Amino acid sequence: MAHQESASVNETYDYIICGGGTSGCVIAARLAENPALSILLVEAGASNDTYPATAIPAAVSQILGTEANWNIKTEPCEELENRRLHIARGEFLGGSSGCNGWSGDEMFKYMSKAETFHNKPWFDAEKDAHGYKGPIITYMFSTGKSAHGCGHAVRTVSQGTRTMSTNYITSSTKNSGISTRTKTYIDRISLETDSAGALRANGVFLQDITGQKSFVKARKEVIISAGTYGSPGILLRSGIGGKKEVEKLGIQSRVDLPGVGKNLMNHLVLLSFYEVSKPALTNDHLIWHTNGKSKSSTQYQTDKTGFFSQFPFGTFAFARLDSRLADSHLWNSAPRAKGLDPMGLSSTHPHVEFWNTECYSPKYIPGFPPRCLKSSDPTENPIVDHRYLEDPLDMLVFSEGCRTANEIAMRGAGTKDIVIGSWPRSRNHHMFTTREEWVSVIRSNADTCYHPARTCKMGSPDDPLAVLDSSLKVRGITNLRVADASVMPSLIGGHPQMPVYGIAEKAADLVVSEV
Repeated sequence: MAHQESASVNETYDYIICGGGTSGCVIAARLAENPALSILLVEAGASNDTYPATAIPAAVSQILGTEANWNIKTEPCEELENRRLHIARGEFLGGSSGCNGWSGDEMFKYMSKAETFHNKPWFDAEKDAHGYKGPIITYMFSTGKSAHGCGHAVRTVSQGTRTMSTNYITSSTKNSGISTRTKTYIDRISLETDSAGALRANGVFLQDITGQKSFVKARKEVIISAGTYGSPGILLRSGIGGKKEVEKLGIQSRVDLPGVGKNLMNHLVLLSFYEVSKPALTNDHLIWHTNGKSKSSTQYQTDKTGFFSQFPFGTFAFARLDSRLADSHLWNSAPRAKGLDPMGLSSTHPHVEFWNTECYSPKYIPGFPPRCLKSSDPTENPIVDHRYLEDPLDMLVFSEGCRTANEIAMRGAGTKDIVIGSWPRSRNHHMFTTREEWVSVIRSNADTCYHPARTCKMGSPDDPLAVLDSSLKVRGITNLRVADASVMPSLIGGHPQMPVYGIAEKAADLVVSEV
């Protein structure tokens, strides 16, 4: 006989989506294109309408540290002077926004499906690299095959307002099959054993913000899309993960998958500030100077224009650092796979990105510690240990990236005549000429770049730390998938938001193909 945990069924849906963030809203909307299906979208936070700042392009700082964010702090980072870093994870509807079938061409197809791109007359973007019928409205982007160059970054902004994944479920009249439940935590996934002895997901145990518990049944599938920090926690609370880890928390082990919550990768960033010769050369006067912020806020509220109507960044550059690292014994003696450098990158992949005053390196050591849950309480944040810069190669490349950025700022053709030096002037980093001088600055000031991935990674059957197959199905269980940044086999050397939209679009197609 089939076995399942005892629980009274409050409601039944065809699909239950656990997490209403960047990917969850996409999947819900695509499934709802079939009017015969019923979908429940569960989100721990409130509706994004509760937080007006989420729609304001330049107001991201107003969201951090509020109820719209999970406000996770990392474990002390040994190589960053034991500092604990604040890591953002959106807690509202809309969220933070190497396998067969997941080629580069395939991913670009699905990313294009998500966007409606608008070019600018003064910028010649590569038109074939974009989509023109998706719910996410984007402006200005340059793409190409070079690992060395600069351009403009895409903005998910339309008429002064940020567009995000909730557009998928609000921009169409065809989403009547979607029910949303906000301010509700995913306690765990319900698993049953069928007559053949196989495990299958058949529902979700929920807990609202008052502590009230309920059970919702899934006829077809449960899809977890709670993000890199949230999805492994749901699996572990369900008994899916390293056997010893879940049993230490008093949870019955259902499937021994040691890769759950492991393999974390994230980008690191260092902000270096410089003083310019004339105030009008920067946007500081629009926000920091006397009455600047209030004037800009009034302008935005009046007609959705001005400083708050756009992201305060845009120009970016990617760079390879091979020639600049040629003098390093560590770089030259480090092991490397055929066709790859010591960072595991091919010659077509950049080492660093410079983004206004921001630069970071795309290779960092996996992070989640041996135990990544504090308890079985779904309202409690996980233990997150990034282990930044423990690999000496990371510090080498990162410090070289900082040195390169400093040279561009102080000696570049477009900057040398307008940059005075460091700001505040007491920092003196404009005088640095060696990598070693940057090391102490990095240890004291580097911070996370909010690009976590890989904690429920896809992989081949012979990869002991892979959690999912190429169809995003959890190993050893039927009717259960994960679809968010946690599924990435490796963190990309860029910004992950658009790839997450692509993952969600692909996931929806995978699910629909089996209906």
